[in-house]
Amino acid sequence: MFRLGRLGPTVRDGCLRRASRAVFSGLLCLASVFPAASSTDDLALLAAVDAAAGDEGRLVSMIADRVGGRQRFGRDGSLVLEFGPGAPTTLIVTAGDEPGLVVSGIDAEGYLRVHPLGSGRSAEAMARHFAGQHVRVSTHSDGILAGVIAAPSVHFRSSGHLGGQGLFVDVGAASSAEAKLAGLGVLDRVTLEKRVAPLAGGWLSSPWISSRVGPTVVLGLAERLAQVELSSGVALAIAAQQEAGNAGLTRVVNSLQPRTLVLLAPARETAASVAPCSGRADSEALARRLSKIASSFGLEVVWRSSHSLSLGPFSAGEPWSAASACAVLSPGARNASSAAEAVQPSDVAKLREVLAVAIGARAGSGRPETGAVVPPTAAARRPPKTLDDRLERLLSVIGVSGNEGPVRDLIRSWLPEYATGRAGVDGAGNLVVRIGGRRAPAAAFIAHMDEIGFRVTSIRANGLLAAVPVGGGIQRLFAGQPSLILGDRGAVHAVTPAERTLDIGASSRADVEAAGVVPGATATAFRRYRRLLGSRVSGRSLDDRIGCALLLEAIARLRGAALRARGSVDFVFSAKEETGLQGARHYAEEHMPVHVYAIDTFVTSDSPLEPRHMAFARLGSGAVVRAVDESGLATRDEVDRVLRIARRNSIPVQVGVTAGGNDSSVFRSLDSASVPIGFPLRYAHAPVEVADLRDAAAVADLVEALAREALAGR
Repeated sequence: MFRLGRLGPTVRDGCLRRASRAVFSGLLCLASVFPAASSTDDLALLAAVDAAAGDEGRLVSMIADRVGGRQRFGRDGSLVLEFGPGAPTTLIVTAGDEPGLVVSGIDAEGYLRVHPLGSGRSAEAMARHFAGQHVRVSTHSDGILAGVIAAPSVHFRSSGHLGGQGLFVDVGAASSAEAKLAGLGVLDRVTLEKRVAPLAGGWLSSPWISSRVGPTVVLGLAERLAQVELSSGVALAIAAQQEAGNAGLTRVVNSLQPRTLVLLAPARETAASVAPCSGRADSEALARRLSKIASSFGLEVVWRSSHSLSLGPFSAGEPWSAASACAVLSPGARNASSAAEAVQPSDVAKLREVLAVAIGARAGSGRPETGAVVPPTAAARRPPKTLDDRLERLLSVIGVSGNEGPVRDLIRSWLPEYATGRAGVDGAGNLVVRIGGRRAPAAAFIAHMDEIGFRVTSIRANGLLAAVPVGGGIQRLFAGQPSLILGDRGAVHAVTPAERTLDIGASSRADVEAAGVVPGATATAFRRYRRLLGSRVSGRSLDDRIGCALLLEAIARLRGAALRARGSVDFVFSAKEETGLQGARHYAEEHMPVHVYAIDTFVTSDSPLEPRHMAFARLGSGAVVRAVDESGLATRDEVDRVLRIARRNSIPVQVGVTAGGNDSSVFRSLDSASVPIGFPLRYAHAPVEVADLRDAAAVADLVEALAREALAGR
């Protein structure tokens, strides 16, 4: 049987582990990406912290642990740091939270029902940001679990909207009891998974990263103020619940009653901005002074006449009304107010210095601003030992339809020694591995290497890239996603600020070309392989990298049978399946195996977003004989034959009718019979496809059993 690898509720990707309240230990992994301490380091660390409204404890604790000194914790989770003699007369305050969701219930099937936090964003707006995305769930016991927001599948005609049922989080639980056993419950917080990545031009991207600029500046200022003498009291504050009507800001200001107040707010536009809080002369003078200091540091700010806050439906008025002078300072951000934000770490350092001068803390050299970034390494060539390992590494490679070369090379490098001499690449780019005798194959097993994605069509004068879809997909699910572009010099980080638009951080066409990206380059959503609860996993291009992994496993198992075989079997890793089954069509023109098995997904309606009148196959219940789909049907005799072999080998198997097409449908000879075999897949062609490794293991066992029959000449 297939080795699944380690199972469990924790997330195994890089830096993500269960977190304690005081220290989000997984963030230490970012030290290898940002090796020298700087504002860049602090911004990257804080940007990776989960802090939805009412759950800011990790962020606040990280800052409090770093600075020491006089600290005051509000009962709402806000943090106030005081410096200098006497009561503080100057307050610099920022928010600590980010847009998020709250768990409002758990369905019988283990899905979490969620609702937007706060009053500032509508459910529709939150759905645009969260649908089809990887998320993290922060539990009451301070655990962090990986999940995905359920997404409609492009294969079902009813898809394209979320429907009236709202948002659901899929953590891999099969029941409410299993979800609760993992520590999940009502009021748990849900945030977008963070991918802190460098873009061209010195930008650093992460969902709503500008909301972490203020805490980064406060952290740097606190470390500075601890080393200088002040003539009057100064307070720095991280206010809770920005997304819930700025409730924490109101409490902090009402409690401290400062004469001078500077609010560090998230970005609203590309350039940094400053605005007085009211029409009083003192507020305007403070705002103009901040603008002048910023200019002296080379940070140009846009003047805004006012700044509005979301204060909730029952607010008594703006919280700063009692301050003599008040100004709002905001950083600039690319794609401001979105999950695709990017900021300049150098601007964050300048903001820190501006405020240091404004409050009388002499600007020093500070810590070095390196911002050095180590690019991700390529997948290792050593053969993996488990399906878990094989999948994670296969998913790390970009292989948009028509550009499968990197995936093909990796698969070929993993072939067992006995099969390497029988492998070749045909005229369509398929990798074909024939084991057993040299006669015509009795059976062919086909899994496709390619995935859906985008192709760059043009580069605009402002550095943004226009792209068209390659293969089918619901385009809005990819907006706001971190992306990777396969350029002439390797993978280039990007974000997708809008549908069919890519942004690498460049400001001109020449900058894009200098990064090795030209029209014709392919792109896809950032490669994320996530372990959910139990044996369930999520990632982009599980369709059909799981199939490729299973063929590799079968080839490895069949060494003995192949050496004494009467017949032969082809294992075909096909190209261009997502753009018209082109690779399989080429193979079918040259070969007529008796039995053809496409090893691919079974697009299932096992999801809260789809009607279950068809395509219903439960995750975790075994392989699926894909008896009928839009590209054809398997005969009852052939289906029964496969079921008999499965039963004889005690392999769990389901039979189903689904949508879409498969590679075996292009075999039109009277001498060939096709039976597609799949594993149930939720949210097909979304960035967050979900499958169960138990189903994959059942498919591997079934492929092995069918191949042994063919090799034995039966």
